[in-house]
Amino acid sequence: STSAFAWLDYSDGERRRMLEVLDLFREKGTLDELGIGSIRDTFADRFFPAISTIQTRARYFLFVPWIYQALERDRISSARAAAHARHQQARLVESLKAGGEGPASGVIGIDAGPNLQRPPSLVYWSGLRRLGILEFAGSTEGYHAALDGFYARSRRPLRSDVDELVERAPHHWHPSLPAAPEDLLSSTTLALRREDADFLAEHIRHHVGDSLLGRCLTSQIGRVRTAKAIWELSGLENLDRVLRQDIEDARRFALLMEGAVLTYNLMLAEAAEAAGIVAADSLVPTFRGELAPWSEEMKGDRAALRSWDRQAMWTRLRLLNPRLPLGAQHFAEQWISAATLAPDSVMDDEGIRRIIALRERHLKHGLARLSNPRALERWSGRSGSGRLSYRWLPVARQILMDILDGQGRQPGEA
Repeated sequence: STSAFAWLDYSDGERRRMLEVLDLFREKGTLDELGIGSIRDTFADRFFPAISTIQTRARYFLFVPWIYQALERDRISSARAAAHARHQQARLVESLKAGGEGPASGVIGIDAGPNLQRPPSLVYWSGLRRLGILEFAGSTEGYHAALDGFYARSRRPLRSDVDELVERAPHHWHPSLPAAPEDLLSSTTLALRREDADFLAEHIRHHVGDSLLGRCLTSQIGRVRTAKAIWELSGLENLDRVLRQDIEDARRFALLMEGAVLTYNLMLAEAAEAAGIVAADSLVPTFRGELAPWSEEMKGDRAALRSWDRQAMWTRLRLLNPRLPLGAQHFAEQWISAATLAPDSVMDDEGIRRIIALRERHLKHGLARLSNPRALERWSGRSGSGRLSYRWLPVARQILMDILDGQGRQPGEA
């Protein structure tokens, strides 16, 4: 039997929670087959705070505040706020299309149109708060519910006995937010104006300036436009020692775990072949072929990997994320230890294969493909392969390029 989610007349809160559930399925199904997503995300949060994998372009950090500022100016009530905001964000899609933005440009909802289930406000809300652009502490539904009280307070500024203003009028958005363009909801683009780019760059520097996101907006770091991974950026030697080490740890971890996921796919291919699900001459050689250059790269990096202070890395990651699951760390350590010693043969080590199979069963229970033929039949032929990028591609680099372009920075300067 197949399962389906039916979109009923949910509240924004219920809809948001359902979307978060779907994200969890998506992470497990395509990005986090072996349950190391918590480690990946700890690194990613360190490098690119306020950025998430479902964001697309930098100007949404302004589109959302502009739409909500207009909502506040029009005194849209709490009861109507959610529907109004959703309608305005659907209008934004049409405005971007009218401005010439197409399907490949990162327009959120360009295919869904008025049926958009996850508007930009949900995608960017926590990032807006992290960058100090949004000064409301709660969720979107909490914001909507609080609007009526906000309007009442804004009409009653507090004054002292001598009639001096002692408390500024309340606001939800940073006072220096650039003014919205007049054509915002008629014909606009994703390109940042100079004042937009400068505003975002200043908030990134002020609120997350010690992150790689912040450093990439300085003259210290180059090759932002061309680097395919954060460790390919130029000028990393100019960063502070801790950030440099975090990047190097992330590089080594990404290399190691690519081999683990390829081995998992190889095991699935072999199981599918044995069960007659796929042709014998298809997937097994493919994954063995991809593991060959991986093992060569491992051997070329042997000195760095063998001198790697992994205990220091785990201590650092737990400082960044005290909730890091012990199971993820334990599995990663088992694989890293074995792969570092024998990168040529680790994929055929029966002990390691048992560890991978047990890890999958622990994560997926009865839906584990290596132990459930029905689940194996639904395998697409590739699960979660590819080296970890920690949100660099495609999101963080694109957002940085948007800001650099808005500031008029030439490719040679970035």
